[in-house]
Amino acid sequence: MPRKTYGDMDKYRFESHNAEERVAGHLKNNRRQNNQTEYVEKCAALARLKGHDLFVVIPPFRSDYTKLLPPFEEVFAPLLSLTQKDASIHLLDYFHDTDFADDDFGDTDHLNLQGAKKLTQKIRQAFRTTIITPSYAGNA
Repeated sequence: MPRKTYGDMDKYRFESHNAEERVAGHLKNNRRQNNQTEYVEKCAALARLKGHDLFVVIPPFRSDYTKLLPPFEEVFAPLLSLTQKDASIHLLDYFHDTDFADDDFGDTDHLNLQGAKKLTQKIRQAFRTTIITPSYAGNA
């Protein structure tokens, strides 16, 4: 059976990344003037137009990566601000979820298959217990 790839990336093989370099690169993008929250706003507007809410998942990261990041509130300030202004944008925050161990990651900031399955289960559970109203629970 051929392996599935995403562009140049094999979903079962991860590059060996230095946590310091990854954090530096991500923070550079995070701190630029256009931090891409406008796209979240546009997605939320389209979702509202179609009668839906928008859910944004903040995934977990490997421990060496998270130790190098500034506080959560600083890193995600633009997104947190959006969710406070727009009640149709919801966060599913797994950033500090202690159920994820370093062996759930393929590299510093990507889950491996085991971690992806774990996160998928958590998202399903969130929808079943919190997001989906009891009248829809039988359809989950």
